[in-house]
Amino acid sequence: MVSGKKQRAAKYGINSLRWIARAILFVWSLLALWFLAGALIYEGWPEGRIHTIQAVVIILAFLIAWWLELIGGALLVLLAIISFVVWGRANTAVALFGCLPLLVTGILFVATWVRARPPLRAQLPPTSPSPPQK
Repeated sequence: MVSGKKQRAAKYGINSLRWIARAILFVWSLLALWFLAGALIYEGWPEGRIHTIQAVVIILAFLIAWWLELIGGALLVLLAIISFVVWGRANTAVALFGCLPLLVTGILFVATWVRARPPLRAQLPPTSPSPPQK
């Protein structure tokens, strides 16, 4: 059996990891909205279209990851990879500030989902003893 202190510590660690990931993604969503507003004000609709798509996808990923950590985390990792392939290979600043936060947040959400699951042994149904032999 695991003591109560260890259970509380494990739960505290999982909750801390979950809230760190949520906070990073919340700040990143606000930055995406800020870039969207700037692009629409200074560039207009046709040129600011890519910022609109990016902001909507990041906010949708944020909402999905808030409740479904594995799916949202996988979506964020996929979004980071796509962003790196499309924009980040040629520009180091885009790779660091545009792709890395999404990748780290996605990994944090997946890690939270993995750590919050009970061990496989606890999920197996108990085996019944075999009937006595005559």
